Amino acid sequence: NTPGDATTTDTTFTGDKDTAAASPPPLTKNGSQGSCVKCNGSVTSPPMTAENDIVVINVAGLKFKTKRSTLRRFPDTLLGSNEIEDFYVEERQEYFFDRCRSTFETILYYYQSNGIVCLPSYVNPDVFVEELRFFKISESVVSKFNAAATLNKRSEIETQDYFCDFQQKTWLLFDDPNSSKAAKVIGYLDQIIILLAVAAQCVESLPLLRNKEMEYSVLFNNFTVYDASYTLLIIEKFSITWFTIIFVVRAVSCPSKIAFSKSILNWLDLLAVLPFYLELVLLNTKPYLTVLRFFRTMRIVRIFKISRYFQGLFALGRALSASAGELLLLSLMLATFVVLFSSLIYFTDNCDTNLCNATV
Repeated sequence: NTPGDATTTDTTFTGDKDTAAASPPPLTKNGSQGSCVKCNGSVTSPPMTAENDIVVINVAGLKFKTKRSTLRRFPDTLLGSNEIEDFYVEERQEYFFDRCRSTFETILYYYQSNGIVCLPSYVNPDVFVEELRFFKISESVVSKFNAAATLNKRSEIETQDYFCDFQQKTWLLFDDPNSSKAAKVIGYLDQIIILLAVAAQCVESLPLLRNKEMEYSVLFNNFTVYDASYTLLIIEKFSITWFTIIFVVRAVSCPSKIAFSKSILNWLDLLAVLPFYLELVLLNTKPYLTVLRFFRTMRIVRIFKISRYFQGLFALGRALSASAGELLLLSLMLATFVVLFSSLIYFTDNCDTNLCNATV
């Protein structure tokens, strides 16, 4: 870079935040995502005229600011050529593009870094390639990312080893609610049964239903406590049957048994049905009553089965996992203050005038 152009890479954008420094997007190490390509195209030195004017680029409501000289580094692209004037809005004095917001920061970084393009981990490769072509980025860069996207698709397809089409359709039917209308119906039915089973387990813990002396007490309309207990038992058996069928079908039809066994959600599915069958085995064995009570308590994991249908919970789990160190430090500080102030409260409430004889 020339000395007069050294400051052009200090670009800011405004949008959801007031001011933020532009930086390369997050990357990953595997696959095409996170890969970077250096363009071999020529870089032109900007003339010392109005090229240093600040231009505002509005991408679907998110505004970016940069110097015109930064864009002129690549005059063959849409932003670096006079074609950008077709998108100028005179009333707002800005250039407006109704395009993908999440990819434009990477495209702007292409100009700031003199030709480095990095594929963000959160952007679909096909969408990224389409945006590169719209802004007329070098075809050599586009072709490399297009090839990487193709390799990604092939690797995903190769890892899905199905014996037949029936196995694939069965797996998608019970694993991906968005694969078809029938899969969506099964997903909704599964959620209803999960909530019904959890509600029945909560009602079952009421003291009234556990008191055998009130077994034939009428609750309402000749509906006795015994009838309520029997209804809860029917719900329990029906939900266990449903959960067992779902788990067995998914285990048999899954394309990779190793990947299936490593999934935490599949282990939760197993723990949701395992206590019921263990109760049948250990019901009449007195030495194992403690173990039996433990497995009855484990039935509460059924509520976690519903997390399969909420992607927001996965995002929350990944955020907590990424912040494990900070959370541990926060917990340590909290425990320190709890011990400190609880000790002070103890001395204040229980000690006499002779503090030397006090113990914690």
